[in-house]
Amino acid sequence: MAEETFIGLRRALAKLFSRELADRPLEDIINGSIAKKRAKFKLSHEDIQTFCIGIGDNNPIHRSGRYAKLILGDQIEKETIVAPGTQLTALAEAYIDDAIEAMQDAWGVILNFTGLNIKFKDWVFPDEPVYWQVLGYRETSRGTNLKIGGLRRVGKDETPKIVIEAMLAKDNNGRSMTQAGPLWTNHYFITNEKLRFFYPSVGETIAPMIPWSYPISFVTSSLLDKSMDNDGVPTGINREMQFDFYKKPDLGKISVDFFSAEEPKELRGGLGFKYTFNTTISQNHEPLISGQVVALSKKQIVY
Repeated sequence: MAEETFIGLRRALAKLFSRELADRPLEDIINGSIAKKRAKFKLSHEDIQTFCIGIGDNNPIHRSGRYAKLILGDQIEKETIVAPGTQLTALAEAYIDDAIEAMQDAWGVILNFTGLNIKFKDWVFPDEPVYWQVLGYRETSRGTNLKIGGLRRVGKDETPKIVIEAMLAKDNNGRSMTQAGPLWTNHYFITNEKLRFFYPSVGETIAPMIPWSYPISFVTSSLLDKSMDNDGVPTGINREMQFDFYKKPDLGKISVDFFSAEEPKELRGGLGFKYTFNTTISQNHEPLISGQVVALSKKQIVY
């Protein structure tokens, strides 16, 4: 089935580029050697905490096992910290970059990585290996979406931790969003010092281009601040995120704007509220990334 997926993917890209592509199988490379290389990197306790320092995430579930068990309850079996969803997104981005490079080398096309659809499925714990696999593809009006799964394997059983669609296209023309004034804006700074925390915590070396996942992490940090209860403990969790990419950021100030996408919905049983926000990440008044976030919060978010 996986081999058939790559055959179909090659045909979809051939249609996108209006040309024949070399019949070179990539299953063993992308879902084999690249996946095995990426699975060797396991997030340690230190990696998770270092990542949080790098992005300014003060959520105690990533810092203290006792707090994680207190806040997450039966969602985890014992007192242990959990990895931030944006850290998984960064690991996925590295796998996607490797997969794109393999496709370009084999099929002779230049693919633009133009966005992500992200669904968080389960928690990842320290020293737990995550196996990245291409699960499928979907043709769209803008290009081809590559479906990626970050999986936990026990024997023959696989449990998804995160499922991502990577948007691949010939150009980088994403959807534009016309918005009224933002509900709120947060500002962050990308510095070399913070990046020195970020890269090792996702198994990467310092690169000339800042990864998309780094500014995306500021979106979750902003929502975290808004979901704090009176004791300063965050009550929110991000479930789904979708982003369109326009331009990689540089060092310096980043602005994250949030806009109302729809009215908040109260969850049944008094479990909290569901929020959907549109968001734009910009630098020097130029949009870098736009997207939409679905978040759950036990308390009403005031803005």
